[in-house]
Amino acid sequence: MRLEKTLQDECLDYLNARHIYNVNTHGDAWERRGRPDIYLCYCGHFIGCELKRGLDNQPTALQLKHLREIRESGGIGTWITTLLELTDLLGSLDH
Repeated sequence: MRLEKTLQDECLDYLNARHIYNVNTHGDAWERRGRPDIYLCYCGHFIGCELKRGLDNQPTALQLKHLREIRESGGIGTWITTLLELTDLLGSLDH
C-alpha cells in the first residue's frame, strides 16, 4: 500500500470517528488537477489538506497554488505529513 494512501486512510478514519464533515477527492478525470486530497469543515473553518508522506513529501507547484487560493479566500490551505499534524491543526481551532 502506498504510504500516502495509508496517511489518507488514517486521516479519514479519524475525521469520520469524530463526525467531522469531510470530502475525499480522488484525482480522477473529473477532478481539477492539483486539488487538495481532503476538504473538511471544522469549528466553522474551511480546510483543504494536501497529504504527503515518504521521501518526496513536497506538494507540486499546482497543489501549492490551490492551497494558496484557499488561504486567500479565508480558508486554511495546508499540507500534512502525519495524522498528528492534522490533530494538532484541529486542536488549535477548538473553541
